[in-house]
Amino acid sequence: MTEIEKRVARLETLVGDGDVADLYPDLCSALDALEARVALVDPATLKAVGKQITELEARLVAAEGVPEGQGGGGDTNASASGFSSSPSRLSKLVHVVERWDAVAMTLPMLIERMRTLRSVHEDATAVVHSVRELQQVHAQTAAALKAQESALALASQSLGDNVATMAANLSCLDARLQALES
Repeated sequence: MTEIEKRVARLETLVGDGDVADLYPDLCSALDALEARVALVDPATLKAVGKQITELEARLVAAEGVPEGQGGGGDTNASASGFSSSPSRLSKLVHVVERWDAVAMTLPMLIERMRTLRSVHEDATAVVHSVRELQQVHAQTAAALKAQESALALASQSLGDNVATMAANLSCLDARLQALES
């Protein structure tokens, strides 16, 4: 434990944060945070960051339409001096960043609107699907109803014919019974 405290004290001295008791709940998290800060000073990390800055500058220059030969590319020191020696170019880059900053501010709202729109489209698709199913059921029901109506008409006609036949038969029977009675 004392070895860890010595390491933390040494890191605090190197990084410049003397009092970490208020910032971190325990010693391990303080040690992790300090090691992460020290890792930022690593030459490989600095070189990678410098490369990313150079690439970013080249992209910004390309986005602004400024030819690459006017200060874009090269090592990070030349890029930094290109920025400081060209105020108009710096103002153009600031303008580009501000323009994208405004877009970035509206992006969460736009994403939320897109999600809501997707939800509305999904609901509309479900409604259209339900309407199509109802149309199919309606068509099937209408066809079945037509078939039942024609069957009912046929049964009604047949029943009418049978009633007429039965009436004729009953009148014949009545006539015979009356003939037999007489």
